[in-house]
Amino acid sequence: SNHTTPYEIYQCAWSAPGCSSDLAIAAMATLGALGTGLAIGGSRLAGDRASGWLRTVTLSPLPWPYMLLGRGAAGVALAGVPVLLLMGLGALLGGVALPLAGWAQLVASIWIGSVPFVLLGTIAGLAPGRRTALALVVALYVGLTAVGGLLAEPLTRAAPAATIGWIEPSYVVGDLGWQAIRGQPPSPVDITLLVMQSLALGAAVAWLAPGIAGPPRRRRPAG
Repeated sequence: SNHTTPYEIYQCAWSAPGCSSDLAIAAMATLGALGTGLAIGGSRLAGDRASGWLRTVTLSPLPWPYMLLGRGAAGVALAGVPVLLLMGLGALLGGVALPLAGWAQLVASIWIGSVPFVLLGTIAGLAPGRRTALALVVALYVGLTAVGGLLAEPLTRAAPAATIGWIEPSYVVGDLGWQAIRGQPPSPVDITLLVMQSLALGAAVAWLAPGIAGPPRRRRPAG
């Protein structure tokens, strides 16, 4: 059966009749990594720029590339939290049963796949103005969820996901997760796409990042 709304996916994840809870858990974990990666990379960065805190940090002896790399690594680490949480709930409550190697492949595929999500969030966080950045984060989440086909089972993905979704990371990470569920090795094509997407987004961040601190804050006149 088709499950094309978040509520139906949620129901399916907890073994509703006629649902594949394994596939649904993989989709939900990908959505969790996507949302966390975008929020950590974008919303938090935009807030730090707006408050002026990031400008203070960039004036420290630590070069900004290292600071940005550290933030990105922290974002990827945090993106793994919902992945591990949902996997645990799926195993305990959803009846998801995989061999140890299958669990390891599933977690690794989605967790490592969060790298381009964090990079996309960082690009959004570098947009001028906090409101613009937050709007971009929301638009990216909705767009990547829809175009990536994460709200449908693998064999019933909507036409946009089947035709153009493969060029964006949520589609690729979803595929890698479903391959782990089926006991298949990771697709070399998906791995290549994920690496290329991460490199391209990383290059975009490096190009945009010199203006990471944002415009200097205006000082109020004395008196």
